[in-house]
Amino acid sequence: MAAHAEPVAAPAAPVLRSDAAALLAVAGLTVAAFLLRLRGMDQSLFGDELFTYAVASQPSLGDVVAALQRTENNPPLFYALAWAASQLGDPAVWMRLPSLIAGTAVVPVMYLLGRRTVGRTAALLATAFIAISPFAIFYSNEGRAYATLIFFVTLSTLVLLVALERGAWRWWIAYGVCVALVLYTHYTGLFPLGAQALWALWTHRERLRELLLVHLAAGIAYVPWLPYYSDQNQFFGFEKLGAPLSLDAVFRGALAALYGHPYIALQRFPGDVALVLAGVATVLAVGGATVLVMRGRTNAAPDRRWLLLGLLAASTPLALVLYSLLGPDIWGARNLSASLPAVMLLVAGLLVSIPRPASVAATALILVGLVLGTAKVMDADYDRPPLKQAAARVDARAQPGDAVIDILFQSDYGPLGKGLALNFDRPRKLYAPGVDDDEAWRRAAQGAHVFLIVPQVGPLVGSRPRSGPAPGYPLQSARVYPGFLPIGVFEYGNDAERSGQP
Repeated sequence: MAAHAEPVAAPAAPVLRSDAAALLAVAGLTVAAFLLRLRGMDQSLFGDELFTYAVASQPSLGDVVAALQRTENNPPLFYALAWAASQLGDPAVWMRLPSLIAGTAVVPVMYLLGRRTVGRTAALLATAFIAISPFAIFYSNEGRAYATLIFFVTLSTLVLLVALERGAWRWWIAYGVCVALVLYTHYTGLFPLGAQALWALWTHRERLRELLLVHLAAGIAYVPWLPYYSDQNQFFGFEKLGAPLSLDAVFRGALAALYGHPYIALQRFPGDVALVLAGVATVLAVGGATVLVMRGRTNAAPDRRWLLLGLLAASTPLALVLYSLLGPDIWGARNLSASLPAVMLLVAGLLVSIPRPASVAATALILVGLVLGTAKVMDADYDRPPLKQAAARVDARAQPGDAVIDILFQSDYGPLGKGLALNFDRPRKLYAPGVDDDEAWRRAAQGAHVFLIVPQVGPLVGSRPRSGPAPGYPLQSARVYPGFLPIGVFEYGNDAERSGQP
């Protein structure tokens, strides 16, 4: 027996050293991911985050559920987590904490899933992709459910594989919990869950009983939410979720999820250079795979776990396209979030499978492209619209009786109209241009100043917006704050005494 033990023990040390190095790298990537995501936590709330704020700032959890029926079209889990986090302090900041935690925690889970599907090297590469992905970073400090969805879909896939492998009921129970968590996080989570179930039923018929029982239990756990879902659909409607479907929208949405930003044009973010690098990397990867096929290297053919990743990657975009063709358009980069980990694992698996020269070159190009995008994430010019800074400017300069005209962010559409208002240090009446701003200029005639809050976009760029001001009121001060939608604060009035204020 001893003679046979020695050869087995000999190669063990290098394997352990490699595992230790990989785990150390994953730990480093997790820390890096946290730091990259932490920076955006204190940025101004923008867009649909204002709906989250309206829900998460409710006094009690019961009020959160009630508010969801008239404010949102999503399940309650993320909002309950955001409400709980908001008890720590300012909801405008702390409601993003669940996204930060989930967006960071997905990094090690991604590695564990990759180890079981595409191997250690590809798993490490995919982990790097998710850690520095600008798209993943954005939603990891966004007060919305997408980072939480990405985490729970990745975790549910990992737990499913473990349950199928080990068969212990504790793992099946854990998988059932994960399924329920996905369902309660976002409605698009149903698509990857369906892909998981179909794959497991087809490839593991011996686990039919466990799979049926687990999904039945998860479905029963979801039943209490169905009346609320019905109310939401009547009040809100899916038609408000996406843009009109077209081939161009599909292409741009997919590229934005892989390399870009949900609100910025691809030419600007990640930019033409990064897109060219990604294109060249794609050509190298496809070319390398073609070489493998032509050489008959079938030993590198994907196994059924690759098929699982393929189904997960395809489930969300195909379901969104089909739904948008048959009903309201819900296509959008953010709605692709649930399939993002599977896509990254597939890309990483392909990169490590092709011939080494093409593999190294394509991998380097993709990483450089992602780093270029990540560098822009850290640049103030690509932050969310700086409503906090604009409000602080008004608070610092305005005196009692002064008026504020909000050129863009005044809205009758629920919480969206409060985007600027919630950032003032005391309540202020905001005037909408062309609606009630005459009163603001009447105040100016009585010696008050008028502050215009102007997004610097299109014809509104510059110190004198197209919509005003009224004649006879000189510009006293101007300040433009950076962001992917810069905000200008322009102060008008006849009182020269305040023109020298900071």
